[in-house]
Amino acid sequence: MNTPLHEIQSWSDIRAGTPLFESLVVFENYLLDSYFRKKGGSWLNREFIYRGRTNYPLTLIGYADNKLLLRIEYDEARLIRYDTQNLVSSRLCLMTLLQSEAQIADLPLLTAEERKRILVEWNNTHVEISEGCMSSRLFEKQVERTPDRTAVEFGNRSLTYKEFNERSNQLAHYLQRLGVGPERLVGVCMEVR
Repeated sequence: MNTPLHEIQSWSDIRAGTPLFESLVVFENYLLDSYFRKKGGSWLNREFIYRGRTNYPLTLIGYADNKLLLRIEYDEARLIRYDTQNLVSSRLCLMTLLQSEAQIADLPLLTAEERKRILVEWNNTHVEISEGCMSSRLFEKQVERTPDRTAVEFGNRSLTYKEFNERSNQLAHYLQRLGVGPERLVGVCMEVR
């Protein structure tokens, strides 16, 4: 039984217009070249060139021909340059994993270079902040710079920086009227509407 993706999406909690997935893995039993050459005759000297276009940012296609062949298709408009440059190294890493006789749990998921990039380079988030700079003041500066930009989202609701600041101030003033001051812990329970 085949079920169209739009019907599956209607059963899910994913909003219409939002993709169900961003990548696709396809496994084919053979390449067209091999299939037709096995038929013999005039097919022996023909060569087929696959020209396709993926509807997903990333598609990995495997063929169980004489050898396991892998093809990666990607949407250049949706993947940034860094991603496309690393598709080849990811393909080589995947081929190494597939040819290995080790157990999957023992195999590395990242190359040494990718591991260093993620754990060291991308994790270098140290920022100097002066002692007198409070997070509430930083937020207020952001409100001044971009009052109408989205600050928070939950479900299908969102608040701009201005709206979020106004509501935060209302809560702060309410707590002050109740006698709450600096360095006092307060538990807040509220309904999400």
